[in-house]
Amino acid sequence: MHTNPATAPNGVLFAAGSNGTTLGSAYDPLTDGWRWLHLAHASPEAQDFIAATTPEPVADALFAEHTRPRCEILPEGVLFIGRGVNLDPESTPDDMVSVRAWLDDTRLITVVMRRLRSAEAIAVTFTNTAGTANRPKSPADVLARLLAEMVARMDATVHDVSDELDALQEQVIDDAQSNPTTAQLAPVRLRALTLNRYLLPHLDAT
Repeated sequence: MHTNPATAPNGVLFAAGSNGTTLGSAYDPLTDGWRWLHLAHASPEAQDFIAATTPEPVADALFAEHTRPRCEILPEGVLFIGRGVNLDPESTPDDMVSVRAWLDDTRLITVVMRRLRSAEAIAVTFTNTAGTANRPKSPADVLARLLAEMVARMDATVHDVSDELDALQEQVIDDAQSNPTTAQLAPVRLRALTLNRYLLPHLDAT
């Protein structure tokens, strides 16, 4: 498993098959079972592979520079575009990591520009030699677990925003003459709107 999209060989951060083994040749034609491919957005190999194996609107969405969060049910599969919290120490709560996903009957393709620790947590279930009980059973199962992991990692940020709102509310209740200033309200409002915008596609996907 690779964690840096900029240095992943051939743009493959992680690839696994339905038997639980990692794939040495992630772009080879699928002969049986299903697979999950976790790919780097900037990789020419990944772009060529997706352009050749997915509907054109899906390929365009997966590799667009700027996307809107959404979940679309298409005849060929499910397109999901969302974001997860950036857990790097120097990041801010509204600095979120984008993920684009395409789900069909035989595979899940996820595409990222930056490291997504939620995906790494799911990948570990494939590489864990302790047993297969916790391994995803289908591409849809991988996506469901990925979405759950992303939401769980947002939990601390959501609680932080809630705590800030509670503190401002107590300020109003305790001192009717001291209303929160625009400078106090604006950052909290921005974080709340950002989280709401990116959590809604997760709800649609589930």
